[in-house]
Amino acid sequence: MKKPSTVLEHLKIELNDITELLYHHNYNDYQLVNKKLAACMKASFVNQDTDKITRYGDSCGKPFCPFCNYFKIIREYAIAYSVLNKLRNMEINHVNKLLTLTIPRFSVNEFVDKLSLIKKLFRALFEKVMVKDDGNKVSFKASNLGYSLYFHIQTNDEYSVFDSVGLHIHAIMIQKASFSSYQSITKKMVQKYWTEIVNKKLQLASVTKIETDFKTFKLGDLPKVVGYCVNKFTIGDLIKTPKKTIALLPQLHKQRFSSHAGCIKVFRKEAQEDYQLKTKSNNNQYAISPDSPIKDFVPTNITPSYR
Repeated sequence: MKKPSTVLEHLKIELNDITELLYHHNYNDYQLVNKKLAACMKASFVNQDTDKITRYGDSCGKPFCPFCNYFKIIREYAIAYSVLNKLRNMEINHVNKLLTLTIPRFSVNEFVDKLSLIKKLFRALFEKVMVKDDGNKVSFKASNLGYSLYFHIQTNDEYSVFDSVGLHIHAIMIQKASFSSYQSITKKMVQKYWTEIVNKKLQLASVTKIETDFKTFKLGDLPKVVGYCVNKFTIGDLIKTPKKTIALLPQLHKQRFSSHAGCIKVFRKEAQEDYQLKTKSNNNQYAISPDSPIKDFVPTNITPSYR
């Protein structure tokens, strides 16, 4: 595990790289933006009493701020731990699934439209009545108790189209126990129906296989899964692709990169209210219960080198 002081220095380097990028590419209103980013960095420090990275005051709220992203992961991890306990106390037996869905890469200038599109495509799959080999009809919706959606952006230049970006969903699905038996949906079925939905909506010239993943995770791993999913992009990739980043950043304004439904939405609301009360009673330091197993948690998915 990285020491908090080491993580803090790394966050400072990332923030400096971001401010340099905005300056050299004359990002709109970059002086004001960089001033807010710098204030966010100055408000963050390693608390000598707790040996944790702490922040006082309001955040800058910029989606590309390394410090805001760090504290968001901390907050979401703590909330997920509370949700975990509530799920354990549910009277209904359930299984926990992590569903990953992608769409073909697209021009960075289409980001807002594609983000809206992938949300609609997920809903189409969620409600889709699928036919199993034995003729039984099933759907995610029929056995779902709640879900969390997280959207990830990929700006890396591993593809020939230099302005292309990738977008995918990580969906944490809480399904009734029957999902493991007669209401089950397999990875193969997800691949088949997601490909059909995406190809039909995008009206692709030929049937294109769309990458998916579908697996079970232990309930006790929920906070770790959330901690990974909440990180919508890698700061290092943004730095490596400056032209795409400059085109992408304005489109992130006021966009939502997560949503919740069902029991998870209810449990999260209760956990958030409790978390905010603890934070306020702790002189606005981000609250983590001393009896929580995450009391020594340091996010490890800030950049590839921290995974």
